[in-house]
Amino acid sequence: MRHARLDLISIALKAGVAGSYSRASIALIGFSGLEPLRAGPTLSVGKKKAPRLLSMRLGAAHGALIRTIDGNNGVREKHLAAIAIPLGLDANRIDNTWLNELDAFCSLRGAFAHMSRTSQRGSHLAVNPLDVWQKCERLIRTNPALTAQGVVNSFESFDLWVEAEKQSFGPYVKVAAWRLRLTQFLIGAVAGLRRSKQSENDED
Repeated sequence: MRHARLDLISIALKAGVAGSYSRASIALIGFSGLEPLRAGPTLSVGKKKAPRLLSMRLGAAHGALIRTIDGNNGVREKHLAAIAIPLGLDANRIDNTWLNELDAFCSLRGAFAHMSRTSQRGSHLAVNPLDVWQKCERLIRTNPALTAQGVVNSFESFDLWVEAEKQSFGPYVKVAAWRLRLTQFLIGAVAGLRRSKQSENDED
């Protein structure tokens, strides 16, 4: 699922550099969490201060969302919202029952993982493996008998939504402008270093 989201983010960036936008592009810019910008006084590229470019703003928003995904360690509603809303997912397409079940399951999972020695609520005796397996199946897989067209009610249907959004762009140029290529490289390198340092800390 993470790979599919990263693909959509990458496509949004490359398409934007080529001047092709979709719902994901607009959401990426609108919900990136970046500071607002004014247009600035410059139009001519011949002046000292370069004019603002939408593609550069899209590049900054791309980097912000990549950092959010790299730092994410959960699948509760607040985690999904931080990742899915900047990709253009409409809240009206989400099945609230699925969200509530997901939050409840994650809360119980947290109790078993972190409170098993301190609380009866987290006792392994309270776990029925069959119940947990069936709950995971309902959260991950789409039940055709319970779903409506276009509604996200499982991680499987969320992936299908991402794939559909990836197809909503027109043709795009695969090679970005040099500034954005450099930005992408630096963001990837820094993220790699962070993951490497985190894994070293975990081993310690």
